[in-house]
Amino acid sequence: MTDAERLAHERAALVAELRTLAQRVEDCPVEHVGQAVDFIGRGVEDLRGRAAMVFGDRSNADPQQEPLETAEGAATVDVARRLPRHIALADETFNFVSAVVGRVSEVSGGALPLATQIVVVLLAKLGNDLRGVTRLALTGYPLQAAALATSAYETACAIALIGTDADRARQWREHEDPQRLPAFLRSLKDATVEMLRSLGMRDAQLDQQADHAYLAYANLCMAKHGNPRLLAEYGFVRRGAQTLWVPPGPIPMPEAERATVYAINTAVVVALWASTSVLGRHVPADRRADLKTRLDAIGRARLDVANYMTERGWDRDPWQQWELPSSKKRDGKKRKKK
Repeated sequence: MTDAERLAHERAALVAELRTLAQRVEDCPVEHVGQAVDFIGRGVEDLRGRAAMVFGDRSNADPQQEPLETAEGAATVDVARRLPRHIALADETFNFVSAVVGRVSEVSGGALPLATQIVVVLLAKLGNDLRGVTRLALTGYPLQAAALATSAYETACAIALIGTDADRARQWREHEDPQRLPAFLRSLKDATVEMLRSLGMRDAQLDQQADHAYLAYANLCMAKHGNPRLLAEYGFVRRGAQTLWVPPGPIPMPEAERATVYAINTAVVVALWASTSVLGRHVPADRRADLKTRLDAIGRARLDVANYMTERGWDRDPWQQWELPSSKKRDGKKRKKK
């Protein structure tokens, strides 16, 4: 089948699916009409935004006077067009996490040590964190994606530090303080070093990677905590000479791209670290080969994404260095940045 034939087939299938859905709505019993209009209608607004981007009715995903779902649909197309490799990498990493979780279950024989039970639960949660980061990024919410990426980072540390340690597994299971993490996780900086050491990093490589990783976490925490510097830079957009405060809803891609890339990359990296830890400690060596091959391929794809960030100078700081209008002195000169 040629590419043209495949696309024609997929188009026909999509049209048929939309017609079938339309017929179901038309045939909907009276008692379900309200729900159909409400819930399916929201999906139609999303599709309207996507279609407007696909067919060239609009050039960007800047929210105008329109339903929120329409703006989010347009943002989804805009992000996917600009960052196809990043979205594909995140999706493949999520699939890999799922495969590792499944493999641990396959080889367990029905009986799992406590530490294995806990890291599998945590790895599944981390996979959902990654999926959440991707969905938030796609719909135009980079700061929320960044905030959720910090959860993925913390979970990855827990997975690596528990490992096969029965004592830490017991501490994790018996932990009851809602305000604090178990003692071995209270310093994320120390936890980062231990996580990377458990993955085989040593000496200068360990120091460099730990510093870089913890800086990424600290940067993403700015989104989680509503840091003033961050909100000063992402609370408005510039359109020519105008400065416009950003309303609730998707952030336009020109302003969102840097943070979107940073959040996705960090979530992918920590998901791969955690998956590598689980694969090496909880899956027998003779059952790893196919997953190791997949992991190597994902690693190569991630290097492409990392290069994308490095070329743009985004690999160490995701937040743009804009000047607020109020940062000008009365004589019109800008203040020097510290």
